[in-house]
Amino acid sequence: MQQAAEENLRQPVRYVLLIQRVQNADAALKSGPSFYPVNDRTSPLSEPYHASNIVLNCIGDTAWNEPGEWIAWDLEAPEDGLYRIVLRYKQSDLRGLYATRKLTIDGEVPFEEAGDLRFYHSSNFQLKPISGKREDPVDKKEETQEFWFYLEKGTHRIALEVTLGEMGRILQAIDDQTAKLNNIYRQIIAITGTSPDTYQSYQLFTRIPDLKENIQARKADVEQILADLTALTGSGSERTAPLTRLLAMMDELTDSEEEWTRRLGAFKECITAMGKTVLDFKNQPMKIDYILLAGEEMPDMRAEGNFFEKTWHGICAFIGSFFNDYNVADSAVQGDVESIDVWLSTGRDQFEVIRRLINESFESETGVRVNLRLINADVLLPSTFTGNGPDVAIQISNTAPVNFAFRGAALDLKQFEDYESIASRFLPSAMESFYFEDGCYALPDQMSFPVMFYRTDILDELGLKVPDTWDELLGLIPELQRYNMEMYFDTAPPSTMGAVLSMGNSVPINTVFLSRLFQTGGEIYNEDGTRCLLSREEANAAFKWWTQFYTQHGFPRDIDFVTRFRLGEVPLGIVDLSTYTRLAVSAPEIRGAWEIAQVPGIRQANGEVTRAVPCVTGAAMIIQNAVEKNGTKDASWEFIKWWTSGDTQTRYALEMEAILGSAGRYLVANLDAFERVEWSLSTTKVLNEALKTMKGIPQVPGGYITGRYLNNAFVTVITEYENAADTLYESVELINEEIDVKRREFGLELYNEEGGELQ
Repeated sequence: MQQAAEENLRQPVRYVLLIQRVQNADAALKSGPSFYPVNDRTSPLSEPYHASNIVLNCIGDTAWNEPGEWIAWDLEAPEDGLYRIVLRYKQSDLRGLYATRKLTIDGEVPFEEAGDLRFYHSSNFQLKPISGKREDPVDKKEETQEFWFYLEKGTHRIALEVTLGEMGRILQAIDDQTAKLNNIYRQIIAITGTSPDTYQSYQLFTRIPDLKENIQARKADVEQILADLTALTGSGSERTAPLTRLLAMMDELTDSEEEWTRRLGAFKECITAMGKTVLDFKNQPMKIDYILLAGEEMPDMRAEGNFFEKTWHGICAFIGSFFNDYNVADSAVQGDVESIDVWLSTGRDQFEVIRRLINESFESETGVRVNLRLINADVLLPSTFTGNGPDVAIQISNTAPVNFAFRGAALDLKQFEDYESIASRFLPSAMESFYFEDGCYALPDQMSFPVMFYRTDILDELGLKVPDTWDELLGLIPELQRYNMEMYFDTAPPSTMGAVLSMGNSVPINTVFLSRLFQTGGEIYNEDGTRCLLSREEANAAFKWWTQFYTQHGFPRDIDFVTRFRLGEVPLGIVDLSTYTRLAVSAPEIRGAWEIAQVPGIRQANGEVTRAVPCVTGAAMIIQNAVEKNGTKDASWEFIKWWTSGDTQTRYALEMEAILGSAGRYLVANLDAFERVEWSLSTTKVLNEALKTMKGIPQVPGGYITGRYLNNAFVTVITEYENAADTLYESVELINEEIDVKRREFGLELYNEEGGELQ
């Protein structure tokens, strides 16, 4: 095909009419299942068009921005000849830059230049034939020109693939320099610490003999990178500012070792910003309205509306904003049919994906109309008790179902005949938070747990092994502190996978403390949920053990773990699994230099290691008074079965990751879906082993206060150095008082302190 095109390059072109136009929704193939049409209401000429309603009239955007992702269309050439491929597209995200695509026709790149097509920034839609820089075969001069493609009569598959083009080489160079600068930074802080004394002489040039030469070499490399970037993108921008700032300080850093103590923080910030620069350049979003074949003359079409069309569009959009409720999604099922109300409060992106999934599978299969609404989490409880609540609430916190259950507001799912088979989709530990007395009041739709992150490169460099037990972890502390490095245990609440329902200022119980407590055989509450057991011996020992990391070993309490992990200041930490995706996205320069492992355990006399980690879940719940009033109990049950099924959870996870990137990975609770979500082989092995050790977090009336008082006790001990046992005991007394208050308020049996029985 390329040879034929070259032979006909100078032949007169006869085609002058519009040949064929293909809308975005008519894509023949996509590299991922989530490159679906999106809405753009900025132009009156988008097709299909509506000024105020959400219509799916484009494809791509931020879902189509990672290298290797492609979309293909089938276009019909009426006869052999030369054609232009014309796109109506919008690239409004990369200001001062361009998005790069590789064009293939029937699986082949027609010529070299088609592998590096550049689509430059504009706030408006553009309607242009594919073009680029090409060397003239006669005078050998490089010039910008439209590309013509020789197509034989018949159907041809036109594909556009995200690529970095020439930018890829530069971004790899930035990654390499970031890693080298990171190594210099670690050498410095091994001597000075992360907060050096500006009045102390650390003799850096003596203790690190090649420091000057190393910085000079890095300066030359960064200057070359900046020159290459400027040649590609034109004048400098905010994306190249970190490189410019770094170069400005490098001369001073080589001239005087005292400058290191004054500028170490700025040096660190530049390294961090360089990693962000790679991410900024790597993302290549672009949306397409339609693609067409054209001949010698462009058809009479415009990229954007004129002044009057834009003005009328703005007026209609403004008026429509008073009548459209964007918190309620339109159903695909119309007419007099059974309907249910479903509420969620996570976000607009999640809302739109769930709406699409409902339209495509649930409604079409069941005939039940779903009225999906996006609400504020605080609205759910008062709306339920005023009779205005939904039939179903999804993606809520694991504390909500039991809090609704003892108020008589959540439906017991055990009444359904197929409950046991549906519950088998999940780990027993994932169901633990939803049991109250003899009932189960929700199904899990999300699941997470703590894991240990570690820098393989740093541990290898220092000759240290990944700790398998807590004793081995304690042995690493002095080794890392010799180089002014630290460990980190997550002290913040686990990242909320769904909306956190406001229930008495609920604070989750710390997962590191729970891991140690469960590993030593301790429990949070007694079997009846009438007493908090954190004053018992196992809990006291776990609490003292936990606080000693801060009072004796100086662990940091509140830090930006991702930033300090990528810089190497904190090469090991125990945090929530959701941190995995943040690191994968925001720290490309340490890709391949870190891994995860299970949380350390306790070695028994027989050599086995006892492990246990808490399972933190989100929930899908049926509201009892609503379904009884509306007669929608069975339809609501069908919905949460569909929502928590393996197929639905897998599709939802894939589409959220396509929209938000790797950082938007959804941590599914369904075991079948959990196996389908792609992780690296080493990560998959760790996660599968962790599933065997997970233990549920029970919920009891008044239990929302447990995490809050435990955290208060923790802060008191590590900041005021109070006695750990006494402080914990006082907090447990307050927790038990709150449990009694709630049980008395809702007519539940109380704990008999004398006999240890209910009364």
